[in-house]
Amino acid sequence: MSGKPFRFRLQNVLSLRQREADQAEAALAQAQRARSEQAAVVAEAVGAQNRLSAQYAQAQAGGIRSVRQHEGFRRDAHRRVADAQRLLDAADRRIAEAKRVLRLHRTNAETLDTLRKSHAEAHERAQRDAEMQQLDEQALRVYARHSS
Repeated sequence: MSGKPFRFRLQNVLSLRQREADQAEAALAQAQRARSEQAAVVAEAVGAQNRLSAQYAQAQAGGIRSVRQHEGFRRDAHRRVADAQRLLDAADRRIAEAKRVLRLHRTNAETLDTLRKSHAEAHERAQRDAEMQQLDEQALRVYARHSS
């Protein structure tokens, strides 16, 4: 098949959309890593809180001052768990947003790629049709020359 090679006029836009999808995928991976790290912080804070709760009996044996001090430690541990959990929830929201953005960019890129494929197929079809027409005309000329 001879003729003009196919050139998709929106190739630059397609490349941009694909790059945006790649960046969105990287952002999602980063958000998931951050969430994993925050989940470890929550687990550690909960572990510290549980260890303090287990030591309550020892604090009671130490008297009222020891119990009050232990209660202060437990309140701090509870606050650390709550703060860490809030940060974990925020990380979950960032992941959800990153997934939404990734879906949007992938859809945009896939739509343009589908359009590119459609245009490429139409170009190939037009090239084949032009070649067939050229062959038909050539065959008619040969036939006309031999019939006269």
